[in-house]
Amino acid sequence: MKKSIIICIAVVFCLILCACSSDPNADVSKPLDLTGNWEEAGKVGAYQAGFINDTTIEIYWIMEDGTYALYWSGTYEKPNSAEDTYTWESINDKSRTSRALMASSADTKVFSYAKGKLSYEASAMGVTTTITLVPTEFDYSSLGTIAGSNETQVFQDLQLVDSGYAIVSHRDSNYVYYAVEISNPNPDTAVEFPTIEITARNDDGAILGVETQVLPGIAAGDSFLYGAYFFVEDELPTNVEISIARPDDYDYIPQAGADIIHSSDLAISNVSEFGESNKRYTGEVTNNSSIDLDSVCVCVIYKNGDEIIGGDATFVDSVNSGETKAFEISLRNSPIDYDSYEIVALQW
Repeated sequence: MKKSIIICIAVVFCLILCACSSDPNADVSKPLDLTGNWEEAGKVGAYQAGFINDTTIEIYWIMEDGTYALYWSGTYEKPNSAEDTYTWESINDKSRTSRALMASSADTKVFSYAKGKLSYEASAMGVTTTITLVPTEFDYSSLGTIAGSNETQVFQDLQLVDSGYAIVSHRDSNYVYYAVEISNPNPDTAVEFPTIEITARNDDGAILGVETQVLPGIAAGDSFLYGAYFFVEDELPTNVEISIARPDDYDYIPQAGADIIHSSDLAISNVSEFGESNKRYTGEVTNNSSIDLDSVCVCVIYKNGDEIIGGDATFVDSVNSGETKAFEISLRNSPIDYDSYEIVALQW
């Protein structure tokens, strides 16, 4: 009896296999095809979604208000087998992602497919998580062609509006005082870590000293003055070149939500100048922003007429929102010749 049951089960199983193999539409040799539209499984609120075509995979952040931003644009390598699992390493198309505020800066990203789901790792705010996408009928491929979408936004470089310097020799030491005015023409985008580069040369063009000063940030549509000095060994420079480095793409950040305040939020008051050969400046700085600041840089900017010719700086620690604190700037070396001065403050 048991033998008969086993034989019957085997016969039924063979019939099922034959029925499957006789399906004229079945093509077990056809390679796995992942092209189409994909969106995050169980999406709630903001989520990730995108599409795969013959050569490319693009993933977007989809916001609750319907806006979106490019997260990944990279290569797609087609599977060459019908296996239901597949992994490939996508190469970042930085011509697409380099100007996208929320795009990944990674050179490559690994995508894996299994059991109808596509997965990969994504990082935001220092946290890495695994994102799982599932097929969808919604057409996300149109996001890559909509004119004016924020992933194709081109940001403007920072502008060096003005600069100046003064060279001072004092007690066998050489000093370069410098000052700059920097502007951010981007109306909605702040820039982190603007960098000033100063090169001191002699008459022969030999480089005597290089100073690189990284500033904390500049708010959208803002401008500010900054001044300081540096020491040059060996001989007195005769020429000084001042420039501002181009920010890295990831240094452009949305002003909304950024902790970078406008320079006008820091007010200078009660300024006094003391001394003849050894100058000293005192006053107060008020933080009118809504952000507590760990430090504020207070600069004295020297001028001859309308021309800025250098500066010096001090720092005031822990200036909370609405707080006023006193400062003092003492000219540490030999004074430079100037007609007037201006005291300014910037977030540090």
